[in-house]
Amino acid sequence: MTKVNLKETIPDPQTWNQVWNDLKEISDESGESDLGEGYLLKYEGWGGICVEEVWAKVGAEQTEKGIDVKSEEAQEERESACYQSAEEQSYRIIDNEWKHQLRQRGYSFIDGGYNPGGLYGRTWAIFRKGV
Repeated sequence: MTKVNLKETIPDPQTWNQVWNDLKEISDESGESDLGEGYLLKYEGWGGICVEEVWAKVGAEQTEKGIDVKSEEAQEERESACYQSAEEQSYRIIDNEWKHQLRQRGYSFIDGGYNPGGLYGRTWAIFRKGV
């Protein structure tokens, strides 16, 4: 399914404000928010458990290179890798899971992506029913 770009599907400024306000409240939880007028916000916050494999992998690589994994630089490198992984996975989740799930419920994809807030970021997408 491709992104819908018809003028009648563009959320109004109040809906966008509601999206950003809702996302500010998301840390590591997943769910949906009814935004009214057929719009639905789907979201998933990235917590430590979501990125622990990346954290461990980068830590192991650092250890192999003789880097002190407790150093500030090493921790920053692991944090950065976790954010990068969450962002990359966000687009796969939207494309490979959410678009299909919501299409089955009669929704069309409007917009979505990755937002760096919360613990390790948030995956989000707006859908509209009946477009």
